[in-house]
Amino acid sequence: MNFLEQNRKHLVRLFPTLDTEIFDRFHPSEKLSIGISAQGAATAQLEGRWIHSKHNPYREAARLLDYNSEPLTPACIFFGFGLAYQIEEFFRRFPQGNAIIVEQSPELFLKALTARDFTSLFNEKISLLIGLEAAELRAALSPLIGRNHTVIPLQAVTQTAPDYYSLAHSIVEAERSRKRVNSSTVKRFGRRWIRNLAQNLDTMGMAGNLNQLRDLFRGIPAMVIAAGPTLDTVLPDLEQLQQRMVLIATDTSLRALLRNGVTPDFTLVVDPQYWNTRHLDGLDLQRTILISESATHPRVFQHSYRAVFFSGSVFPLGGYLEPGDGPPHKLGAGGSVTTTAWDFARYIGAQEIYLSGLDLGFPEKRTHYCGSFFEQLLFTQSNRFSPYEGLIFNYLHSGEPFYHENYDGGLTLTDRRLIIYRQWFEEQIAKDSGSTFTLSPKGVKIPGIQLATVSQLLKLPPSRPLIERQIDRTLQLYTLQQQQDREKRKKQLQKRISSLIDELYRLKSIAEQGLQVIAEIEGYADDQFKHSKLQEALTTLDTLDQKLLHSASRHVVGFLINPVLEQIQEELSSSQNLQENLQSSQQVYQNLLDSANFHIEVFSSNQ
Repeated sequence: MNFLEQNRKHLVRLFPTLDTEIFDRFHPSEKLSIGISAQGAATAQLEGRWIHSKHNPYREAARLLDYNSEPLTPACIFFGFGLAYQIEEFFRRFPQGNAIIVEQSPELFLKALTARDFTSLFNEKISLLIGLEAAELRAALSPLIGRNHTVIPLQAVTQTAPDYYSLAHSIVEAERSRKRVNSSTVKRFGRRWIRNLAQNLDTMGMAGNLNQLRDLFRGIPAMVIAAGPTLDTVLPDLEQLQQRMVLIATDTSLRALLRNGVTPDFTLVVDPQYWNTRHLDGLDLQRTILISESATHPRVFQHSYRAVFFSGSVFPLGGYLEPGDGPPHKLGAGGSVTTTAWDFARYIGAQEIYLSGLDLGFPEKRTHYCGSFFEQLLFTQSNRFSPYEGLIFNYLHSGEPFYHENYDGGLTLTDRRLIIYRQWFEEQIAKDSGSTFTLSPKGVKIPGIQLATVSQLLKLPPSRPLIERQIDRTLQLYTLQQQQDREKRKKQLQKRISSLIDELYRLKSIAEQGLQVIAEIEGYADDQFKHSKLQEALTTLDTLDQKLLHSASRHVVGFLINPVLEQIQEELSSSQNLQENLQSSQQVYQNLLDSANFHIEVFSSNQ
């Protein structure tokens, strides 16, 4: 059996789809020439250029990792397979590490399989992305990337397909940024979300289920209104546009609409922070329908609305507590209320969605529409020593600003914070069967979103009477449900909270036992005469680990400590030391104990 047959047999056992997708469809490349290095190992040339050293490819692979432009971590993404010396060196350093291999050419990959025995390399810690088209690559690569993945390119290979690997790198960079932002957000707001949820229990019992609005406006266009500077250009025509489409406002843009005599059909508010509730101060909200979520700041629900509907919670605890027979639909959470509003427009059936004020940048060095709460806040904070212009300048330069192409063919200033949302829209638009347009010619250009004009929208046929009929019919059912199911939903919620608290006490007990056993193990580890007690304690700790894994509340409480778990996982990937493993276990159990105590305190006081 030659190397190719041997490697194929092993690979197909691990990755069955490779048999039909790669081995049956492609042939080894003639462009890759296999040779023997001076040291005696296989090496290769690609179109006359060495992709590994002709002297010692093992030593070269070690240098590649040592001098890579990004710090080496136990999770790596390899661009270009080559003969995999760099991947073998990675696993030599991180036996418990994880690797993603991105190779644009199936032919090069197959030729490499003819050169060496890779049966000891390929295992369940490797993800193979071979010969994927651009759209497939994004869908396959994004879910695999963690916030600290390291990219290691094999330059001689990546230079043969620069556009492909440039796309791969942009996917990685965007996903790493998003994961880092998500992790930082949990650290910053995790406990705030929990407190909000506990204070919103009464509202949860009364709010309508978002599922009631599914496809309500199929065939009717919708406009999602954000708070960017270009919103000012649309406001004069908004009253006429309202006759032709469903209007969906974000909390940040609502003041501008009401000031111009337009009440949106729906207003999206999903932020957990107090300061975001200030966008609603002094506004008459009785004619708009609120779309929100259970972890939104409680102050939002002190206003009166035409109706309130909750989407499904993106947090485990919210999902655990949601009353009713069926969980509400979860709206996409791209990190911005506008991303959630766009997904809501899709959910209610709009096949054509028009975005207004979504600039994802700072046209003419402005941050928001004229008169926005943000603008007013800066005015109140300014003084002769810290003028308004200086505050704006500091804000514009606080997020690593750079210029990006806009719809006019020019450049708009944006930054690293805003560009994350561009990536989210690009990914979602690629999967959406409808059409999305923007009314912001100075906005950052987003692939898949076309530019439209207000004059084009004014030619659409009127649909306001139909929109109002659909809303009235839905609100009749909403009112009936509130009258009939209120007590039932309240009892459901109370029962789930009581069950949650019981489970939290159980989890607390497991965490306390775990910490006690770890302390015993640390005492036994240095005493050779207590080896049997050490083994017994380790067995007890393993039993507690299993109880923890099967606890019904582990996801609820574990949500707050995910950043800690990610850090520990990275550290353990490079360590098999008992003492270091015990320290990591102690961190996990201590954080779980703290989290359980916090949840018990919050929900016991809100029962």
